[in-house]
Amino acid sequence: MTSTRASGFLLIAVLMAGLAGCGPKTRSVSGKVTYKAEPADFATVTLLGTNGRSYGSQTGTDGTFTIANVPDGEYTVTILSFTSANPSGDRMKGRRADPKVKDDDKRMLEQMKGGMSGGSVGTPSKNVVPAKYGDPSTSDLKWNTKAEATKNFDLS
Repeated sequence: MTSTRASGFLLIAVLMAGLAGCGPKTRSVSGKVTYKAEPADFATVTLLGTNGRSYGSQTGTDGTFTIANVPDGEYTVTILSFTSANPSGDRMKGRRADPKVKDDDKRMLEQMKGGMSGGSVGTPSKNVVPAKYGDPSTSDLKWNTKAEATKNFDLS
């Protein structure tokens, strides 16, 4: 009876060890987001799974992104890219070469101070890409990560 019990425990241990690696395969996925043929820099890319889980990342200045540990599957993709409605601070593009950077920074600090004391915080942000891409119910962007580990999105 003791050898039967030991055999049973051994069988359970072997089965559990075999099941430890069972689960959805995950991978890093990557791509590039462009809007009107320009990189969508600092955009938020979100993959929404059918199980309700989401995975996301932000694009770099060149519009590229990488999202790690994404389970293989079908996803709806949403993309948001906000920028200030104030053209002088628009997306920080070209600011390193702009000699007015210090003046812009001073103006921004003054706006922030005003916001803390009840004044204006400055201009609001707006979504640069069409709003339909930021809403899972209207986005027509789909991605099967099992079939494609890399996918580019041209939102022209």
